[in-house]
Amino acid sequence: MMRKSNIFLLDEESISLLKKVIGNKILTIYSDGSSYGNNVFVSSYFSLLIYSERKALTKKSNNYIRIFSDYYLLEENNYYKMEIFNDKNPYKIRTNEKGHLIYPFVEITPKGNITLIEKIEIYKKSEEFNTEKISFDCGIVFTTIDDNSYLISVHQSIRGGVEFIEDRYEINKRIDQWELRTVLE
Repeated sequence: MMRKSNIFLLDEESISLLKKVIGNKILTIYSDGSSYGNNVFVSSYFSLLIYSERKALTKKSNNYIRIFSDYYLLEENNYYKMEIFNDKNPYKIRTNEKGHLIYPFVEITPKGNITLIEKIEIYKKSEEFNTEKISFDCGIVFTTIDDNSYLISVHQSIRGGVEFIEDRYEINKRIDQWELRTVLE
């Protein structure tokens, strides 16, 4: 019996947006989620406020990168498709007439010094079932010049959920199960 292969990786536009983060800072991360043990934050999305001393990420000054995951069901298996967008404001967060953010939302400030992102690693996961093989991007690790790391990955217990992790042990525990697909520097 021939296996059907399904590959769900970040598209070129998403990779291009991630490349623009290199050499910039992640100031704050916004979401609608909550946290649970070991510094793991779970949400339906994360909006990263990117700061550049050089210029805006785009001509329109859209300095938020939104990362989320969709859940899909194929013949015998489910998979998660990560997607990345560029936004003018944090996703789904309203602003008042002065442009200030209106609660409720979750605001995460990365640990340590806010330093430049030096590299980004993209990880994928592959699974095989009776008639199909599925490969999908499942995690993105941002590493700063002072060696702090942040992981945004699919949360496989919650449909459409993504998680943000700063704890090095928790990050390594997850990426040890995946395959490094590419490094952006």
